[in-house]
Formats: sequence, C-alpha cells, structure tokens
Amino acid sequence: MNRQFTPWAVSTLVVLLGMHTGCGAGSKDPQFDVVPVRGTVTVNDQPLADAQVSYFYQGQKPEGFPGSGGKTDAQGNYELSTLSQKGTLVGKHKAVVSKMTMKDGSPPKIQEGIDEEQLKVQGEIVESIPPPYKDPTNTPVTIDVTKDKADGYDIKITK
Repeated sequence: MNRQFTPWAVSTLVVLLGMHTGCGAGSKDPQFDVVPVRGTVTVNDQPLADAQVSYFYQGQKPEGFPGSGGKTDAQGNYELSTLSQKGTLVGKHKAVVSKMTMKDGSPPKIQEGIDEEQLKVQGEIVESIPPPYKDPTNTPVTIDVTKDKADGYDIKITK
C-alpha cells in the first residue's frame, strides 16, 4: 500500500513528538532501545535554523513506537528524541524536514485568535522546504543509524 503523508500530517506528528519530548522524569512513556542521533541540516550549504526534522523507521517497528524528531538550532544542528528518550532506533530511516515561514520568508507570526492552521489555509504561512524533502514517501534522504555513530547524520537539501 502506498501511503501519502501531507505536510500537515508530518507537521502534526512533529508537534506531537515535540510535546512528548519535554515530558522528562516521571514519564510513563514506553521505553525503546534507541541510540543517540545528531546532525546538521543545510540548504544550499547554509545551516537551516528552526526546522523540524523527523525520522521514519523503515523496518518492523516495536509496538507503540511513534517515530523520532527534533528541531534545528541557529547553526542547523539537531538531536533526535523518541518520546522522552534521546535518540532513535538502529536501522534505516527516511528523514524529512519541514520549516514553515510567512510568505516573505520571515518566521511565522501567530496572531491572537488565529492559529497556525488557519494561517496555512489562508496562505499566509507556507512550507519553505522543497517538496521531496518534506514527504516521508518521496524524500531522497535515507539514513542508516548505527550503534557506533552518534554524530554526523547530516541532511543536505538543495533548492
């Protein structure tokens, strides 16, 4: 079965992962056998700040595994989390990147009484990442996570 994931669905998953990531101690999250994953996202060799990075595991997922995600810092660096754990599963993953901006490229300006989804529908907020990189079905980025490597999972996007 060929599933298509809309940018909205990917964004929703990333937001949900981000909400769980902050849970910390005392959390009742299921625990998975994950390894640390860090890298850098660049667009045309320039660091991409404030972007969402999501990994979609390509093997048989453990029951309840939600996927992994993180956000880039000002230098384009990211670190993945799975619920309250830092890291992701060992194995092959499809990686997607999403960054929403105002039409002029500036950061989203959420107004009182209007949420991000309404601004998307109105066309005020747009995806700034080229289509193949933001879709887990079509992304050209496949990453093989290994136990002996925590850093260097870089994603290079070209426009």
